[in-house]
Amino acid sequence: MSQPAFPSGDLRAVPHAPRLLRPVSHVHRPVRIGAPLRLGTARVTRWAVEPGAFSIPLDADVRCVQLVVLRSGELRHPASGETYPVGSLLLVRGAASTLVEASMLSCLVSLAVPEAVLRDIGELPDTAPIVVSEPTMLTRGIVAFLAALVDGADAQASSIARHSLEQFMYEMVIALVLDRERARHASRRRDLFDEAQAVVLARSGDVALDVAMIAAECNVSPRTLERAYSARHTTVRGEIRRARVVHAGSMLRDAGYDVLSVDQIAQHVGFSNGSSLARAMRAEGQPSPATIRRDRRGPA
Repeated sequence: MSQPAFPSGDLRAVPHAPRLLRPVSHVHRPVRIGAPLRLGTARVTRWAVEPGAFSIPLDADVRCVQLVVLRSGELRHPASGETYPVGSLLLVRGAASTLVEASMLSCLVSLAVPEAVLRDIGELPDTAPIVVSEPTMLTRGIVAFLAALVDGADAQASSIARHSLEQFMYEMVIALVLDRERARHASRRRDLFDEAQAVVLARSGDVALDVAMIAAECNVSPRTLERAYSARHTTVRGEIRRARVVHAGSMLRDAGYDVLSVDQIAQHVGFSNGSSLARAMRAEGQPSPATIRRDRRGPA
């Protein structure tokens, strides 16, 4: 099968391509535009797709969740007949597969993150993608951010910048799913613990994160929030500390962050200083920051 003649570089050359009149019965593979932008375990890729049917996720990996943004063109779900305009977002598990039709030459950006990112957030459908086609402040921000990221990719970005972008992309996916779950369950009793834990995971690096802030995010009183955690035999403060310790541990085990002192890492993940981090790690049964770095580096 011959490959379509797509531009090899900038997607911005494609958005105003005219509607093509070929029938949409041709099943094919999208064409990757350039190399993927890799930021830790997150991967951002540009694609072009001819009119016809193709399968998402675009770059299948059973361990990943893929967010697909339609930058130009028009997509259609053949089973339901629903059309997706420019700016639509489709979120699908790597293990799932669904056919989508492009009615004209279309350009996409995909963001792939590990499925584990959503472990404590909610279940994704096994077959059909989550589709968000109504523009909101959140979806417009995600579309603009991913477009700016791939259009201005900087291979020389520091490891700290790349890690921060990776975490930010995790938070975007979490926020999208959480926002969808809130809307879906608006008329039903929520699982408050899961909703609050999503906030903890997304904002653990915020020094100001506390019971009151999480309760406000979940639209409940602090006392109600504490009761939800007590029912799971834990506390809000304990889960905040645990999330921060996990984040700090991942940075301490990464040689790219050796340029940062323990105090700086502590402040980055929400502790006041290195001593506070060390106490929290001890309370969680983890080695001290110095021990983690020493063990990673091996004998001097």
